[in-house]
Amino acid sequence: MLYLKQSTASQSVIIGPFVDKTDGNSQEVSLTIANTDIRLSKNGGNLAAKNSGGGTHDEEGFYQITLDATDTDTVGRLQLFCHIEADALPVYHEFMVLEETVYDGLFATNSGATTLLPVDTLAVGGTTQTAGDIPALVTAVDTVVDGIQTDLDNGTDGLGAIKADTAAILTDTGTSGVLLAATATSAQLVDDVWDEALTGASHNVATSSGRRLRQIQESGSVYSEGAVWIDTVNGTAGTVSYENGTTDNPVDNIADANTIAAAVGLSRFRVAPGSSITFAADQTDKEFLGHDWTLNLGSRNVSGSFIEGATLAASTMTAASGGTVFYQCVFDNNVTLAPCIIRESYFGNVTITAGSAGSFYSNLCMSRVAGSGTPTFDFGAALNASNLSMRHYSGGITIANMGAGTGTYELSLEGQGQLIVAASCSATSNASVRGAFDITDNAGGAVTITQTANYTAANVNAEADTAISDAGLATAAALTTVDTVVDAIKAKTDSLTFTTANQVDSNVQSVNDVGVAGTGAVGDEWGPV
Repeated sequence: MLYLKQSTASQSVIIGPFVDKTDGNSQEVSLTIANTDIRLSKNGGNLAAKNSGGGTHDEEGFYQITLDATDTDTVGRLQLFCHIEADALPVYHEFMVLEETVYDGLFATNSGATTLLPVDTLAVGGTTQTAGDIPALVTAVDTVVDGIQTDLDNGTDGLGAIKADTAAILTDTGTSGVLLAATATSAQLVDDVWDEALTGASHNVATSSGRRLRQIQESGSVYSEGAVWIDTVNGTAGTVSYENGTTDNPVDNIADANTIAAAVGLSRFRVAPGSSITFAADQTDKEFLGHDWTLNLGSRNVSGSFIEGATLAASTMTAASGGTVFYQCVFDNNVTLAPCIIRESYFGNVTITAGSAGSFYSNLCMSRVAGSGTPTFDFGAALNASNLSMRHYSGGITIANMGAGTGTYELSLEGQGQLIVAASCSATSNASVRGAFDITDNAGGAVTITQTANYTAANVNAEADTAISDAGLATAAALTTVDTVVDAIKAKTDSLTFTTANQVDSNVQSVNDVGVAGTGAVGDEWGPV
């Protein structure tokens, strides 16, 4: 948490990182952030807009803002929230606003009296004090101390005798009794207490201050989120527990991070954006959390580990690995994986090869290849039967070497896009396709493809024909009969005469079975016969 000075203008802070709302990874470096986009809650109050001035991009998706006297006029916790909904995920920060005198006492750089923390002694031992009381107490204490010193100097009586006896005991036991030099001052004593290392062996007395401090240290509060922090760009090397690998002092390499994690009993690592890590040792049952970082698996066992936000370099997992979860990762290089789970990740125009037989799962993943190209999943040319389940997939996918080994291979593909069965696939392979997929079979039918729930044009036409038949609608024979009748009707209508457009010429011979005569001319009017 950062500290701010009450009612003080021109206090610059950095907020972020702002990352793309769609992939949760790409840095947003050209946002327009107005003061109204930045919402502040002062010491638990309702959110309100920042007083004035928006944000200016600094770098890496971080933006600089300036808080003024109005923004910082309330002592206590200041919560900041900013969400540019159209482009980026929300950002949240907390600050602590301190009174001016307290802030200056903590952070002012000069040594004048104004930099001291304010102290106003109102009572001692429950007794109200005046300006002259404390000097009187000091004088009284000085008198008592003088008496104690006199007593100490008396080697045959009182404290002096105890001092002499203690010296004799130390001589008898052969110990020095103290770790301080004989000339040690009270300041040296205090320094030695505070500088002593915190260990369970030397600080394990119940309810003692040393034990309380050690418990705070070992509870993980020193390592935020219970993680060792890694920044291979801006971190520093070091393996001192509770000094290196913290949020303020991340290590710059995985070896030091592993050493610290083993020493303090942690299995989680936080990786800074832009970092690049190559596993140089097995990483089983670990968590690697972050975004926009690069990982080389280093041919290591990563069984049971959870890997978030990494871009995978061209690398391999050991065949013994299993149960690894890749979450929101980017596969833009060829990799060889043991059976694992891939969630909400992106596949480039690359090949993911099975390094050992087993079951592979992907969920909510998609191709990031433009055009007709596709990522490829290769079951391995020399492996036995494996399973691949791709749920809620979007985009193209090519399947290679399915059926190349012994046993029955299974593929379940759900979603929409394109499936290409490579010529390297062979029999003893089954593919269940559900959704809207165009299928290209280059293996000549070697793979048994079931696509009853696949929304192809052929399937839609077949279903439409079935529906027409079930409803008893027109068939080919019925349409022939209809055509004959329509032809006969047309022959009749072709014989009609239209002297005036849209009016049929007629020769009326009778009306209601009564004959009609006459031409309609004067003297030869119409009328019954």
